[in-house]
Amino acid sequence: MKKNILVIGTGSIANRHVENILKIDKSSTIDVLSRDYHRSNIFCKKFKKYNIKPAKYYNINSKVYTHVVVASNTLSHNKYIQNFANKKNYIYCEKPLPFDKYFNFLRSFSKKKKIKKKIK
Repeated sequence: MKKNILVIGTGSIANRHVENILKIDKSSTIDVLSRDYHRSNIFCKKFKKYNIKPAKYYNINSKVYTHVVVASNTLSHNKYIQNFANKKNYIYCEKPLPFDKYFNFLRSFSKKKKIKKKIK
């Protein structure tokens, strides 16, 4: 099955994840999202011979992604995880989540998905 992967971030960690994805499966379609579209474009040029394209923020909800790699700055993780968790994507989040926001996110998500395990 062909994978549509969204990599969020354009730093060295995102670069490493893209390289690892390409080692495993060169046929995957990879979109790269950054706060700055120009940075995404420069990042994608490093991988010219593969199917890697810059993503535009306003289009990420219209395209169906099978996998999402969150490798952006830590404070932005919650919004991306919440956005894609509701769409049943496989999500890999690099680096920790901000501690206070992480627990609030888990509480809200567990109520929506009716998870029985309580978070104190």
